[in-house]
Amino acid sequence: MTATNLERLRGCLPLRIEELSYDEPSLVLGGAGWSLSVLSSWRLLDEHGAVTLGGQSKENDIREHLQALADVDVVNVGIQSESLPVDPRLQLSNGFVLEIFSDYPFDTWVWKVRNCDLIYVGPLLLK
Repeated sequence: MTATNLERLRGCLPLRIEELSYDEPSLVLGGAGWSLSVLSSWRLLDEHGAVTLGGQSKENDIREHLQALADVDVVNVGIQSESLPVDPRLQLSNGFVLEIFSDYPFDTWVWKVRNCDLIYVGPLLLK
């Protein structure tokens, strides 16, 4: 994600997480006019920076802990890694952080924000 693309995404914030689903291996977040579908690896950090769960956790644990994402806002977006600045790091209004790790071209993430006319397919920008 380039700095320009990050700024475009930040201009769309906050994004309220109103929809949340997990069906191994797919994690889907969304709300009015936006969605984020993740087929790649990910992890959820709590407000203290501790890993609460990741895409390799047990399915029941994932479903239970993902409720921490329900009805919160994505308030900031950054890059997950300075050494490979292609994947997003989502800061949430409850202090949690969702980090995504793409394994392009096989495992990807897709982020659509309609009101910003923005479609990302991790790690490539399509539109």
